[in-house]
Amino acid sequence: MNYFGRSNSVEKLEIAPILFMKNETKIALYGIGYMKDDRFNLVFEHKKVKFRRPEGKDWFNILVIHQTKERPSITGSAKCNFVKESIFPDFIDLILWGHEHECISIAKKCEVTGTHILYMGSTTITSLIDAEAKPKHCFLLTVDKTMFDILPIPLERARPFVYDQIELSKCGLKKIDDKSIEDCIANKVCGMIQSVKKRMLPLIRLKVEYTGFHVVTMRKLEKKMEGKMANCGKDFVKFYKRPSNSEKPIIIDEIELSIRDIEDPEKAELNLVVLY
Repeated sequence: MNYFGRSNSVEKLEIAPILFMKNETKIALYGIGYMKDDRFNLVFEHKKVKFRRPEGKDWFNILVIHQTKERPSITGSAKCNFVKESIFPDFIDLILWGHEHECISIAKKCEVTGTHILYMGSTTITSLIDAEAKPKHCFLLTVDKTMFDILPIPLERARPFVYDQIELSKCGLKKIDDKSIEDCIANKVCGMIQSVKKRMLPLIRLKVEYTGFHVVTMRKLEKKMEGKMANCGKDFVKFYKRPSNSEKPIIIDEIELSIRDIEDPEKAELNLVVLY
């Protein structure tokens, strides 16, 4: 993206494709390097984007971008910080959408433009959130003239990540019995670890909704889990309270992972992200 999608201007974009031809199949590959989402929206809304189209017919047009996709739950002024799928011209056949870490293994079709969009996701886990717990894939794209097929290939060596959540009020526990609370959480974490079939140490994140209960210390559990997970002692249990009807939802911070988060870096298996 830094080589074929870079622009020298944030006021207007002129995008020239890289052209590939094999037999009767012709591919025009366009790229737009990362821009702040509000600026990205602005240049498209003001029609300051020009795509150079190759001569001739039957080109299969691919656009590669690295932006934040629109969330249906986002409203008001915050919507400028997300990019709509419908903002792109309808001559684009396929968009390879980076920046989003959740891997969606099937290309979806934009109802407005008819363009297919593939959210490939990241090839490794960078945040302990639900979306990162979905299976990771790379993809094989086959193009024949203007027809295409996308084959998702599961990444067998991606570090396993198990995400789950519980509400203590639904676990039949007494609010002042810290021992039972600790045992409940410990049993849940052990079950999450045991669900992993790979040899590689898993990443674990358990969100615990504890409204009305004490926050118990995790030191004993951390000691018990040593050597059983890759992020032991790194917020594998996250406590939060349920917001009241008048309050905004509580946002749980994402934890960015690094080599320091793994107990034995010398033995750790790493996945390098080239492009996502």
